[in-house]
Amino acid sequence: MTWSRLIQIVKTRNVGTRLFSTTLKRNHATHRNVRTFKRSLLRVKDLLDFSGQKKPVIFLPGLGSHRLTYFASPLAPHIPSLDTTDKQVPFPAGTRGFLYYHSPKDEPNIAGEIRFRVTGVETLRKTAPKQLHQEYFDNGYDLTLPNAMPWRIPLINLIANSPSVMVHNLIHSWLVKQATVWQYEPMCSDLLAIRWNTPVLYSLNTVFSVRRDSTTAKLVLVTPDKITTLTILTDFLGRYLEMKNDKVVPGFAQIRLFYDRLTATVFARVERVQVHFGGPALIVNERPRPVSRHLGSLNDLLSLPQSPLDRN
Repeated sequence: MTWSRLIQIVKTRNVGTRLFSTTLKRNHATHRNVRTFKRSLLRVKDLLDFSGQKKPVIFLPGLGSHRLTYFASPLAPHIPSLDTTDKQVPFPAGTRGFLYYHSPKDEPNIAGEIRFRVTGVETLRKTAPKQLHQEYFDNGYDLTLPNAMPWRIPLINLIANSPSVMVHNLIHSWLVKQATVWQYEPMCSDLLAIRWNTPVLYSLNTVFSVRRDSTTAKLVLVTPDKITTLTILTDFLGRYLEMKNDKVVPGFAQIRLFYDRLTATVFARVERVQVHFGGPALIVNERPRPVSRHLGSLNDLLSLPQSPLDRN
């Protein structure tokens, strides 16, 4: 094996996640070129169409190629709306738009992730100039998973599987700081892949989802000093907690945590609820309930950045 070939293999190492993996194929006819993930630099020619594709490949010129997947789960064949007998679900029809880097508001830099913004492709081709205007993003929406949470490739996944050509691209585009990568690289070395349904908290403001028939939720906590886990019991779901049923795939509930310093209590509020898996998430905004039971210490959870408790 030549030295140049070895370097190529290292650059395109598999990142070990069902949401994102790499490939060494170089057939440019089947690649979708991705120049940048920076919204301000996107052009109409950067439009991507993943409709009906199970494993589309993107190519970052000069860096390498990557294979994407939409959703993979043993639950998939049991979801009528997905209409599949395979646990590997293709990207939905109408997945036309742009890959871009999203930095959640009021979250640490490490909370960034790659998302897919769906836009009106026909209108875009007919009316848009070469430069992509902000209004096309504002009028679009982020692609979601069957649990009604955004499809994403978390930055911590990319750092955990360094060297990643995606990380190189993000750094060179000034979307991610090299210092952030250096800070979290040692912590991510033993990190398991963040899967589609893994609740990851970067702050107490992070919205996460849990199955409505699950009595526990295992949270991944990303603090400035370490990455750890905490298991909490989901009795705070209240009337939205369902009994397990082998014949029905339950929906998910979207949760936000709060900490009340006056009572030294962690609260959980149910903000959205799916009636069934694969369906829309309905806004409910229940009153916060205390997280009364947990397995492990709350110290790591309380070390996360947090907003004041909203009692409404």
